[in-house]
Amino acid sequence: VRVPLNVISSLFQLAEEITIALGSSQEQTQRILKQLDEVNSQDWRVQEHRFELENVVDVRGAARRQKKSEGEGAPGEFDSLEMDQYDEIYDVAHALIESVADARELNHGVGEQIKNLDTLLLQQTRLNKELQRLIKHTRMIPVRSVVPRLQRCIRHAARVTGKLIDFEVIGAETEINEDILDKLIDPIMHLLRNAVDHGIEDAQQRVANKKSSQGKVYLHFGQDGQNLTVYCDDDGAGIDEEKVRQKAMQLGLIEEKDALSATQIRQLILKSGFSTKDNANQVSGRGIGMDAVNKRIRDLGGQLRILPRQECGSRFEIKVPLQLVASNALLVQLRQQWFAIPTRQLDQILAPGSAKSTQLGERDALSHEEQLYFTHNLAELLGLGSAEDGKPGPVLLTEITSEPTAICVDAVISNLDLVIKSTGEYVKNVPGIAGVSILGDGRLVPVLDLPALLERKDALPNFTADFDIGSTDDLQTSVDNNILIVDDSLSVRKSLMQLVGDAGYGAETARDGLEAWEKIQQKAPSMILVDMEMPRMNGIELTSRVRNHEQTKNIPIVMITSRSMQKHRSAAEKAGVSQYMTKPFNEADLLTQIQQCIENRVGS
Repeated sequence: VRVPLNVISSLFQLAEEITIALGSSQEQTQRILKQLDEVNSQDWRVQEHRFELENVVDVRGAARRQKKSEGEGAPGEFDSLEMDQYDEIYDVAHALIESVADARELNHGVGEQIKNLDTLLLQQTRLNKELQRLIKHTRMIPVRSVVPRLQRCIRHAARVTGKLIDFEVIGAETEINEDILDKLIDPIMHLLRNAVDHGIEDAQQRVANKKSSQGKVYLHFGQDGQNLTVYCDDDGAGIDEEKVRQKAMQLGLIEEKDALSATQIRQLILKSGFSTKDNANQVSGRGIGMDAVNKRIRDLGGQLRILPRQECGSRFEIKVPLQLVASNALLVQLRQQWFAIPTRQLDQILAPGSAKSTQLGERDALSHEEQLYFTHNLAELLGLGSAEDGKPGPVLLTEITSEPTAICVDAVISNLDLVIKSTGEYVKNVPGIAGVSILGDGRLVPVLDLPALLERKDALPNFTADFDIGSTDDLQTSVDNNILIVDDSLSVRKSLMQLVGDAGYGAETARDGLEAWEKIQQKAPSMILVDMEMPRMNGIELTSRVRNHEQTKNIPIVMITSRSMQKHRSAAEKAGVSQYMTKPFNEADLLTQIQQCIENRVGS
């Protein structure tokens, strides 16, 4: 059965849209489940008030019956002790209690249905992954289909150089996307020609080195998670690292004082114009080749590394991501923005402060498990400026470039399977941006290309990114600026929390002054938004308590109330309120007051 290529492409696009829609459904379901937890918490509070109401009604009813029993009842009437008597308050209270019980049962029913829906979405996710696998399989072909081309390449190189070569392909049954295999075949053949020309010695030299006169070249194909791995091995003389270093100094790539590891020296071979051979032939050219191979693999989103071998010879490793509908990525935060980094570009994530800072020459570095990593701040790579607070954040370790590198970020959000889409015709070739992805909540997240960012930094050490993701001059908010919202109205708490959250601040809520004071003792907020009239402890009492404690007396407090009389203003000012605003308030004015209060506190 022949299927047109455009039909297969349409299937890929449809699978991408299904994945995005499924992610949105899961995000909405998780939000509903969180709201269900809040409903259950509210239900417990309603039950407490219900018991209190029952006790109050029973006590008052008993008192009323006792008072009535002390009077003279009409002849033939039942005594209050002989038969319960009910009034209107009891009837209304009892009806309310029954309604509360019914509402609780409905909440439990809705909760069970939502959990069942979440289970169905998990099943749908598994089915969607199976669909992706099947669609991906429609464009897969085995490696054995190109083995004859590789064999011809080896035979030609052996004939030109006059060497005896034993060539073997391992993993020929591995299936690869046809497009990827077509683009990989030229770089692989170049590596094979280099193995024959540069790596394998002449027969006489091999015999003198107690080797077989016939050189061996191996090509391994395999799959590692979401990556296709290709290893090109030979049992030749290997890479002369000292010769590579001397040649690199002649070309001005490094200086004699530079302390480079063996891995970094080997990676110099991938630099443009680098060659340890002085003569060109039909197999190897001068100054071109490996840099072009590296670029071709980089264009596929992969990486080329030169690894040491325990035996003689050399090993080249190619890692290329398989063409998947969804790719695994790590969400990180810089300032108030989120970015995605494909996990295939990362090796390890370190918790803040788990690595030791050091200096390697004039460059900052981190030491972890006896390995040195040159340090870069991702915000500086993106042109967002340097870190302002100086607090250590998570560190991402990678070896996608010629040197081990540590990338510092503000925070790690989560790990997700994302559909990466192109930026489109109107935003082409943005440096360091591989594409964009749509999160479940509809947010667009740029997907970073770490190798491109690091190479650009190495090429232009003092560069400033020529794309502006967002100016930090106007962005003065921070998740560290946590605002405590205190109001007995649920709707007011939610609206204020959304307002300050959209502005980039962290937010917590409290139902009254007593709950707010408990939270303040646990962790002091940057500022407080408080209502005046609340049960248990009102806003004026809370403000007085905050001002009377040494640790909290400088916290800015903005009182938001419906009371506009001068008498109420005076009481609030006497208690120590920083700003007084009346409802309804202007959102822009409130945000301005919040920013001014936080700036004044920081300045003081």
